[in-house]
Amino acid sequence: MNLPYPILFWIFNGAVFFVLELFAPAFILFFFGVGAWITAGTVWFWPLQLTGQLTVFLVASLVSLFLLRRTLRGIFRGKTAHNAATTTFSPAVGALAEVLVAIEPPVEGQIKFQGSFWRAQSDTPIAQGATVRIIGQDGLLMRVEALSPDTLTKAEE
Repeated sequence: MNLPYPILFWIFNGAVFFVLELFAPAFILFFFGVGAWITAGTVWFWPLQLTGQLTVFLVASLVSLFLLRRTLRGIFRGKTAHNAATTTFSPAVGALAEVLVAIEPPVEGQIKFQGSFWRAQSDTPIAQGATVRIIGQDGLLMRVEALSPDTLTKAEE
């Protein structure tokens, strides 16, 4: 079976793979699109039978997948700002807040900050009504510390 327009066939299939990649979660179909376009370029310069075209497609797709996936995945995914070091970039860090629900590690408590209620976590127990300093934020969870020893719970005194 010979394709009437093999170059257009491979270009079209490459474009289909690129579009399908937008809906796939694994970042693999992109490399089959690259393989299809490499096959189109190869067929443009050297007319090949269908088996030769399929061989070029398979080899080009797999080589690009294994050689480029790790590098390109990092480029296309971009950089995320969510890690432990970024919790200090929160505008809340350094601010003072009031403890509404006592914090008993490892159980979270609750603080009031800028008129909103936030889940709070601390390494030491902190009594209800105490004033705390926010030392980090991870999403909706605030990491806090007691301002002075008199804010600790009676159990620790």
